[in-house]
Amino acid sequence: MSASDDLSKLSDRAAKAEKNVAAAKSKGQAELKAQADAARKSADAHAASLKKDATAAGADAKAKATDVKAKSSQWWSEMKAKWSDHVTKVHDKRDQTKAGFDAKHAEHRAEVAERDAEDAVEFAYSAIEEADPLAWTRSRRAPRPTTRRLQKASPPPRSGGLRHACVGVTDG
Repeated sequence: MSASDDLSKLSDRAAKAEKNVAAAKSKGQAELKAQADAARKSADAHAASLKKDATAAGADAKAKATDVKAKSSQWWSEMKAKWSDHVTKVHDKRDQTKAGFDAKHAEHRAEVAERDAEDAVEFAYSAIEEADPLAWTRSRRAPRPTTRRLQKASPPPRSGGLRHACVGVTDG
């Protein structure tokens, strides 16, 4: 209700009370007592009605508050679950990408180590040949047991190992 409606009701009640006081002066004691009892009953009924309305409004407010609390709790739980899923997906993607990089890096390191080992074997054969004067004559008769032949068209080394010292050396 608006304030103007409340003021108009109050004004009506005050005018009615003035009429009742004027009528009470002219009436007898018994009639006055009966009228007071009727007014008390009416006031008690009105108070009970207001109390009932207030209790109903309070229960309504509690129900709405409980509903809002449940909805907001459910929303928050959903948001936490969505965020957790998002973070898990990001971590999984990061781990997959990192695993791919690690695998490529390990493969590259293995290739470099293999080339370095082959270069070390070639270098060892060359060192033995230079140290032993008879090795040169033996190497001309039987080829060394290597698995690859180095030629001038071979690609440049990546590792910076001893491979560059053996470029142009061929077996057999």
